[in-house]
Amino acid sequence: MSADNRAYALNPEAAPSGRRPRGWLTLGSGTLILLISMGSMSTIGLYVAPIHHATGWSLTLISLAIATAQLVSGVMQSVFGVLADTRGTAPVLGAGCALITVGLIATAAVGHGGLLVLTLGVVCASGWGASTYSVVSGAVARQIDPGRRSFAFGLLNAGNSAGQLLFAPVLTLLIGALGWAGALRVEAAIALLICPLALLFRGAGRTDQPRAALWSIQGEVAQQVKAAYRDRSFLLLSAAFITCGFHVAFLAAHYPNAINLHGHGPMVSGAAMTIVGACNIAGCLTVGALGARLRLKSILVFLYAARAVIVVAFLGSDQSPQAFFVTAAALGVSWASTVGPTNGLIDQRFGARFLSTLMGLTMLAHQIGAFLGAWLAGVIVTATGSYTPVFILDAALAVGAAFAMAGVHEPKARTQAATAK
Repeated sequence: MSADNRAYALNPEAAPSGRRPRGWLTLGSGTLILLISMGSMSTIGLYVAPIHHATGWSLTLISLAIATAQLVSGVMQSVFGVLADTRGTAPVLGAGCALITVGLIATAAVGHGGLLVLTLGVVCASGWGASTYSVVSGAVARQIDPGRRSFAFGLLNAGNSAGQLLFAPVLTLLIGALGWAGALRVEAAIALLICPLALLFRGAGRTDQPRAALWSIQGEVAQQVKAAYRDRSFLLLSAAFITCGFHVAFLAAHYPNAINLHGHGPMVSGAAMTIVGACNIAGCLTVGALGARLRLKSILVFLYAARAVIVVAFLGSDQSPQAFFVTAAALGVSWASTVGPTNGLIDQRFGARFLSTLMGLTMLAHQIGAFLGAWLAGVIVTATGSYTPVFILDAALAVGAAFAMAGVHEPKARTQAATAK
């Protein structure tokens, strides 16, 4: 190993100047990977009504499978985040590609509702966990100058949103033309594109290090995790991300069905999710740009509080197709916009060296909330016939998250330094 590469292995912040331009290639590849992976995961709610009507399986059972997927993907994000930091990002992404493809094909072939929990809830979810934001962002951050990371995180988030924007209308048409099983098979073919994109991450991880160095790094990972869980701000960020997961998973899994319950039809639900994706791109890019100028905690306070206001306004509307579209646009702006500032605050407090690990742990908290959001919504709508109680709970949790963000410590001097860069 060269002296420069050895220094980079010990401290990614001191990467040789020649490696920085390659970071933008890694960023582009990561954005496309997230477009495919998270586009697939975020539009799974479009299948709820078609599977329910075609098979007769209960909404509670289908919701349990989706909720399990949210929880498993969170657990696997933390596992794969550590592996990406210690063993390399490219092989982790390759594993994600294989798991998503196999899981979607298996889900299309299931003949019993209970198997959905295994194929969709475990296999697909493990693949999503291996190819998600927390895995990609660590590799990108290590190759992007600190002053430009907020923009990079915003662009990665836009990849999430672009996936939803593109997948929602395409899947709506595919489900109508091929049925839900046929649409899943087409998704599996699209997921294979992750593999060639993952090759661009070779060298972005730590696979070139000797075994002794790997053991040393694993010990440092453990120390960093202990330090994070002793940090009040990290705990507050994780707590807020539980409510964020509840919000996003509830809407991703059940917003299309909520529209169907009001008799508006699949084309309206598909259009609404497309609007969410389009506005999400704008929100992520805007927040990414603002993150270099404003305090990240202030951005998060605003985003969480805005979610509560939007949900309350929706409950007071006539819930016509136009109301669903306007709400989709407003919620879309804040849909994934919280991820970039959260990632930025963790980067500020702990650096980029083990960012995939720490972001994976935060995303685990997010997915615990996601499990509750996807599962409880199915239970409540089955018992009451209405999503109104879930929307009320969602708004209350958003208010709590806003207060939690107000308690996060963000040194003003570090914010000003980042702005100066």
